[in-house]
Amino acid sequence: MKKAKTEKERYYRHLISLCLSIFIVLLLIIPVATAGGSSGGMMYAELKHPAPPPPLPPGQSAGTYQIGFFGLNFNTDNQNTLELDLGAAQTAGAEVTPLPDRVEVYQHSSPAVVITFYGTGFEFRNGKLTGKVTRADFVTSPLTGDISAGDVTGSIRVDLYGLTGKAGLTKTIDANVTADVEQDFRNETSRQGFGYAAAAFTMNITKVNLERTGAANLTFTVPQEWVTSNGGVESVRIARISEKDLTTQILDTRYLGSDPKGAMKFTAYSPDGTSVFGMITTKAILAKGGEPSEGALMTDVKMLAWVFQVAVNNLFLVAVGATVVAGGVYFGWVKHKFQR
Repeated sequence: MKKAKTEKERYYRHLISLCLSIFIVLLLIIPVATAGGSSGGMMYAELKHPAPPPPLPPGQSAGTYQIGFFGLNFNTDNQNTLELDLGAAQTAGAEVTPLPDRVEVYQHSSPAVVITFYGTGFEFRNGKLTGKVTRADFVTSPLTGDISAGDVTGSIRVDLYGLTGKAGLTKTIDANVTADVEQDFRNETSRQGFGYAAAAFTMNITKVNLERTGAANLTFTVPQEWVTSNGGVESVRIARISEKDLTTQILDTRYLGSDPKGAMKFTAYSPDGTSVFGMITTKAILAKGGEPSEGALMTDVKMLAWVFQVAVNNLFLVAVGATVVAGGVYFGWVKHKFQR
């Protein structure tokens, strides 16, 4: 009886030891499995989706544009040669459209980009399109932002001098124009003989693997209410602040009319390419450096009113002047009469 009891105790001790061993092994295995790999060698951490970017502050909006893909090479030989792998284009979700005078590459991810290679005589060989390019550019779909008066948009067309593989561009519209940026606008408008009135927003453009670009054409839309309340169409300008040396330019700006939603469209040509742009309004300044109280040019009606006011305040001088003029007319008439 005593022997059976001893065997039973020994059995339970072995069972408890086995359970403890299994528990310890599990404690060691679970962390490794969590940080380790799957049967295919893929790390568990790699299976997780990347964390979403932090939300933008109020008044800001941003869009990242994919330009090119691995398998698209332009002017890598400095001879303006285009080499485009059609299979790679399909994999990247890009539509390639050959036309008589150009090849269009439409990257229709959101937001979208159209790259255009101008030229003739492109060839298809071994699944690739090749040929000489006379010029190239890309156009981005509009980025929409928001200011207190309503929605605004910004799109660009940029000259392209070379492209290797995958590149990118980010546009950021910001309705929160800083005091430093406004001072840059104020200094440059003053240098050109204007007064600074207001800024609707800025649009900052940053590029990745996209150094070989040239001049840019910008198209902005702003609500009609903002334009009207800040001096009208003639006062609107698009300004540029260089990302390299921080110099400011007031670009040649033109009005294109209204879009289907009623917003007012403006375009400007930037010979020095992309950077930070501002949608601003200016106002005329008087010859002595003062600014008109209403921020607009003095009209002929205001000028006449000013002359009348001067006359009322200086009746004596007006009377003397009128007497001199009348005397001159009278003596001229008498002289003419006697000469006859």
